[in-house]
Amino acid sequence: MSADPPTSPPPPASPAPNAQLSMFRVAFVAAPFVIGIVLFAAMGALMLATRDVATAGGGRAEIRFQAECPEEFAALSRARAETIGLGELSVTPGPGEVTIRAVLPGLDDDLTAVPRLLTAPARFAVYAATSIKDSPQGEPLATGDDVTDTWFQLDVTGHPYTAVELQPHALKRVEDAKAGVMLYVLDGQVIATYESSQTFKGETLELHPLRETTREEVRQATDWHILLNHGPAPCEATALVVTPLP
Repeated sequence: MSADPPTSPPPPASPAPNAQLSMFRVAFVAAPFVIGIVLFAAMGALMLATRDVATAGGGRAEIRFQAECPEEFAALSRARAETIGLGELSVTPGPGEVTIRAVLPGLDDDLTAVPRLLTAPARFAVYAATSIKDSPQGEPLATGDDVTDTWFQLDVTGHPYTAVELQPHALKRVEDAKAGVMLYVLDGQVIATYESSQTFKGETLELHPLRETTREEVRQATDWHILLNHGPAPCEATALVVTPLP
């Protein structure tokens, strides 16, 4: 009787489908959850950073300054002060001057930062440029008079910025300029820039503060929001005097 023919070994088993799961697929599936965690943490930082600004817990002070339009400047100062969250607020226009009494937020630089914010000219302008290192030149594409609204946003990394909405005709001017670089100027200083290989297309401008900490960025974005949302000062504020009150 002849021997049985030799048999071939069985082929190796195919790996289970789960073993072939790509790391890229894992990252793709997990990405929304990771981004959600980052944004949740950033929102928590945002709330903590703005808590002191929105709550008056410092000392009382009197802020007095001269203005040729006391009635109009008093109304603007009140609007800014209410947005800051000053307590026990009193704003009194007088002959050629405005007097503000309030409880300040309780920050280390209350006696300088708050008066500066209440009396700032808030002259905003957008300029086309060829480099972010340029100085503003020519006619602005938009000004503070074109601003219709501002609000806080978080970018994809969780950092805050101020979104600025413009009137339709001003937004069209910005888009028609087809500028790859734009300078955002507030009271003569370039505070933020736009730089891209693509010309600007969108519904809002984005003012990103560049600071060392999230708290500092939030505070800067808060100041920009307050100044741009309430518009420019109706006249110049001079002879500013700040007096702590008991």
